[in-house]
Amino acid sequence: MKKNIIPVSVVIPCYCCSDTISKAVDSVISQTVLPCELILIDDGSEDNGKTKSVIERIRDSNVVIFEQINFNLLFLEKNSGPSGARNAGWDCAGGDYIAFLDADDSWHPEKLRIQYDYMKSNPEVALSGHKSIYSKSRSHLHPIIDSFNIRVVSKFSMFISNRLPTRSVMLKREISYRFLFGKRNAEDYLLWLLIILNNHLVSYIDLELAYSYKRDYGDGGLTNNLYECHRGVVDTFRKILEAKKISYPVFLVLLLLSYFKHFNRLFIFYFLKIKVFFSIRT
Repeated sequence: MKKNIIPVSVVIPCYCCSDTISKAVDSVISQTVLPCELILIDDGSEDNGKTKSVIERIRDSNVVIFEQINFNLLFLEKNSGPSGARNAGWDCAGGDYIAFLDADDSWHPEKLRIQYDYMKSNPEVALSGHKSIYSKSRSHLHPIIDSFNIRVVSKFSMFISNRLPTRSVMLKREISYRFLFGKRNAEDYLLWLLIILNNHLVSYIDLELAYSYKRDYGDGGLTNNLYECHRGVVDTFRKILEAKKISYPVFLVLLLLSYFKHFNRLFIFYFLKIKVFFSIRT
């Protein structure tokens, strides 16, 4: 039985992701409603063609699905980072809405149906996001409850932290903003803040509809990852200050908050490492 098709373009940047991209695509084509378009952007992968081969295999093994929806495959000559890859997919998208997914994440089967129905019923909403959870086992499907909360995302809550993981976001294609080319950390945070600070309505759906398989901070035991994430957030605040969307005193408060959170994460990271070390020795 054919599924209903909705005017949503799904954009997935791909970089050296031959081990994970199949899982991400499977979560898209297994949706209870199908997007009108799936766009994969190979962002100059440097893995001897492994990612390209897997993507082409995905295309060839899902012919029936891709006869119903548009499958658009872009190959970028040079790696441009997530900002450049997502913008390339966004610029060629044909759906009324864009939904973003990373190649190492996945969605609940009801994600597109629930989020699209909400945005279609609330055309004043420019962007919506929802809960996303970290999963180790990749066994996470759960029933969706019929009633759930939806709230407006304020600039103040977003100043405290990025409430909208990229894998959760659906936005109107017609929005004129884009990810800042060349920015590789907190590039999504910057875009969401600019959209909110330019008085567009943003909503949060209180449902777990997306899954990540690595932690947002410090995954793999690398303190460097924590540092780069921190630098990305500080740069984001500097960019919105330069755009005159916040005052300098507000910038200083946000800067202090970001340093507090960074050192708190470092403390937790080293505390856990020490705890593991002593548990092994005993």
